[in-house]
Amino acid sequence: QVCDPRVSDSNRNTILDPQDLIAAFSDKKDDDRNGYVDDIAGWDFFRNDNDAFDETHYGHGTGEAKDSSGEANNGRGEAGVCPLCRVMPLRVGDSFVADANDFAIATTYAVDIGASVVQEALGTIDNTPLSRWAIDYAYDNHVAVIASAADENSFHHNFPGTNNHTIYVHAIRYDGE
Repeated sequence: QVCDPRVSDSNRNTILDPQDLIAAFSDKKDDDRNGYVDDIAGWDFFRNDNDAFDETHYGHGTGEAKDSSGEANNGRGEAGVCPLCRVMPLRVGDSFVADANDFAIATTYAVDIGASVVQEALGTIDNTPLSRWAIDYAYDNHVAVIASAADENSFHHNFPGTNNHTIYVHAIRYDGE
């Protein structure tokens, strides 16, 4: 609930965000018994904790999530393609380059928890059997995997994007110039 009195701006960044939910509701218990303690607002598969915040401020995945789900009329001038969608942050690395197994575990988690779409903004250092299996698992469960080709004017042969059963997207941001 938006007006829940237990939730406040605990990290003092002037917005209510996943860290505020974690602060308000974490009780150090795995209430849903899925192996992830207090996965209230996603999971950080890179650091193995319940706060998927990008502390490196790399922001690539965070930026992609904003582009996808940005609320219209929010004062920032940009609406996402799915502004009413709920975002579940899952972090798998501290830069664009990540380990495919972390991506695979996060993708499996997303499917199992009920996601409809996995949107990734990464290129992995490897293309493991587990990562290929996770993409097939998502596909078999009707979960789309949107994979990054590049944000600049080129197509990279990124894993996991070049695997079967991904929607390989090449995005160029238009800034009106």
